[in-house]
Amino acid sequence: KTKKQPARKANKSRSTRKSTAKAAGSKADPSNSKNQGGSKRKGKQADAAGSRKPGRGKSAAGGIDRAVAPVSGNPRPQYPRVARSRGHEGRVLVRASVLGNGRVGSARIARSSGHGSLDRAALKAVKRWRFRPALRAGKPVTATITVPVVFRLDG
Repeated sequence: KTKKQPARKANKSRSTRKSTAKAAGSKADPSNSKNQGGSKRKGKQADAAGSRKPGRGKSAAGGIDRAVAPVSGNPRPQYPRVARSRGHEGRVLVRASVLGNGRVGSARIARSSGHGSLDRAALKAVKRWRFRPALRAGKPVTATITVPVVFRLDG
């Protein structure tokens, strides 16, 4: 099999690179931009806005009136030090079951970044997140969502 990931940069200068960890698709939701300005951690970003697209939340029974969506203020994934120092970058897809109360009931890696430390950091962050639950007939129900989390070294 041939990997379809772009080649990683060879330059791994720690002093000139900033690290970011964010859920993909942050352009879709300008409301989350308020949260990024007040962060105490420089160079690290996380958004779940890409998950707000209609139809992303599903349940086994179907018939969802409103899809699952992350709420603002969720903690940002921490870029693992070892991954940053080694120049590891990647995209992790986390599949989460969101309960009717908006908490994550269970979560797993749907697609690995290829780096265990990035996968664990993404999973840990998403498990702590809160979501707006899916609605069926106006009542909150358990549903699943796939959240993309991107770890990228800037600089």
